[in-house]
Amino acid sequence: MSTLPLDAQTVLIGTGGAGIDLLDLDEGVVRRFPPDPQAPGALHDGTIRALERASDGSIWVGTQQAGVQSLDLDKGQFSAPLAGLPRGPVRQLELIPSGLLAVGMQAALVLHDPRSGAVRRLRTELDQDFTDAVWSLLADADGHLWVSTPNALLWWSEGSDRLHQVEAPTDWPLGALTDIRMDAAGTVWVTGPRGIARLRGWQQGQPRFERYGREHSALSRGSGQQMLPDQRGRLWSTQVLVDPRSDSIQRIGVADGIDIGSVEIGSGSIGPTGLLFFGGTRGLLIVDPERFSPWRFDPPLLFTRIDVDGRSRLGTDPGPGLNLASGQRRFSAEFAALDYSAPASIHYAYRLRGLDEDWTEVDAGQRIASYNNLWPGSYQLEVRAHLNTGGFSAAPLSLPVTVAPIWWQRPISAVLALLGLLLLIGLGMRWRTRKVQARAEALEVLVEKRTRELSLAKSGAEDALSDLRGAQKQLVAAEKMASLGQLVAGVAHEINTPIGIAITAASHLDELARTGNAKLEENRFTRNDLSRWKAEVMDAARLIQNSLQRAGELVASFKQVSVDQSSGQRRTFLLDDFLREVQTTLGPGLRRTPHTLICDCPERIELDSYPGALFQILSNLINNAQIHAFS
Repeated sequence: MSTLPLDAQTVLIGTGGAGIDLLDLDEGVVRRFPPDPQAPGALHDGTIRALERASDGSIWVGTQQAGVQSLDLDKGQFSAPLAGLPRGPVRQLELIPSGLLAVGMQAALVLHDPRSGAVRRLRTELDQDFTDAVWSLLADADGHLWVSTPNALLWWSEGSDRLHQVEAPTDWPLGALTDIRMDAAGTVWVTGPRGIARLRGWQQGQPRFERYGREHSALSRGSGQQMLPDQRGRLWSTQVLVDPRSDSIQRIGVADGIDIGSVEIGSGSIGPTGLLFFGGTRGLLIVDPERFSPWRFDPPLLFTRIDVDGRSRLGTDPGPGLNLASGQRRFSAEFAALDYSAPASIHYAYRLRGLDEDWTEVDAGQRIASYNNLWPGSYQLEVRAHLNTGGFSAAPLSLPVTVAPIWWQRPISAVLALLGLLLLIGLGMRWRTRKVQARAEALEVLVEKRTRELSLAKSGAEDALSDLRGAQKQLVAAEKMASLGQLVAGVAHEINTPIGIAITAASHLDELARTGNAKLEENRFTRNDLSRWKAEVMDAARLIQNSLQRAGELVASFKQVSVDQSSGQRRTFLLDDFLREVQTTLGPGLRRTPHTLICDCPERIELDSYPGALFQILSNLINNAQIHAFS
């Protein structure tokens, strides 16, 4: 529904499908303009979204599907839909003082010049087409056009084709604003589901808005879709009445005769005599601000029912108070403020002094205060009502509550219980002390026993270690003797060859001596015999010398190795000579195998180490290699 007052007596009402009605405030609807898309000069669409009066007296009509048409009231004729508009529903119309008509649409904002018929589409600061939905428009006297959308608040100035976004206050987003209005003092106000804000001025070419009424609880439940200023500067909606001069906010509603359902965006308007018009889903609301007087009734507040353990004890008059006997665990009190104008809109708050620090707030459907398992003592149940006037009831309703103690809640019971507890604690501590002492004694015996066992185990371990060290020494000696035995066997076998050769050569030399002596005695020793004898003697002597020299080398090598093996002392030796002694010593054993031991070591490398241990390591490595490396 949209509204447009024409004079003090008549107002145009745009409906949601039936076209336009002309309403006389005294006689009712006196004229209708139903939709007829086929008839010339008729309304093309019956869903009216906006109405605006032109300077020549004609009426601009914004529709859901047929764009914008002009109505000549005297003739009752509609013009053809305005050409050049983008497709889509028209949401708002606003006449700018320069004569331009601002057309706010579902996805565009267009300026129409009635004189030339030109249509110009506004763009954003990023030089893009404005495509947001327009919820509200306001043209002020300074040539600014204010535009609200679901996402932002924007402004436009004469001579520009760009829309500028308003910077929102830090504590309040300027989004989803449903209405923009200017009061009698020229202040621009914006309203929406999150509250209201007002223009405080301009800084560096930018408008600055501030949130209003943040400290007022009356705005916590919203301010309504529409907010209209009256001639005193007050702001009216179907939910609140705001007076910025006195900085007061009063909630209004059904108790004040307001029952038109949900107010549609853009349905509000102001008549020439100051009447305010609101269009809703269930009708039209007309407010005369000059005749309005706030609701001052302070209804009586009383208890309507009091139950103890689920049974009703008292009626509306609790008398001196409520006394709960010992064993009674639960009580509840139902209360009500006797205001029948709009009882469902009254809110309540209650607290139990002596237990609660803060008030518990409830609505009209939960008017019960209930408490369980209270400790014995004296309490005070207080109830207050948040009335339709916007304030609380003059004095809270009070009910003294006394809870009698059960036997175990009495002071003597508490003293006896404390003494019994102290006695139990003393007995427990004594029993615990004895138990700890017994455990300590048992632990001491156990420690002494374990100490003896550890001493015996230590002695046994030391003896075993001594035996192990002796066995280790014997094992090392046996290993050395076994190694020496292997060396002796090998060297004996190696020496046997040169010794045998020397013995054979000596036997041959002895035979040559006997043969030569026989020939000398018989004077048969010729010169040729002497030369041949001499050569054979020299060969035999050389063979004996070489064989004995080889045997001597083997004996010397074995002697050095055996000394190193048996002594295990550290000394300085040439590594090349040592390796060759090892090669010589291990040579006899290697000859019985298909393997060859090659010694490749630079000369004159002097090593300070343990030759016996090194020989043992090398011999073990070579023997292991013979046994395992080639299997």
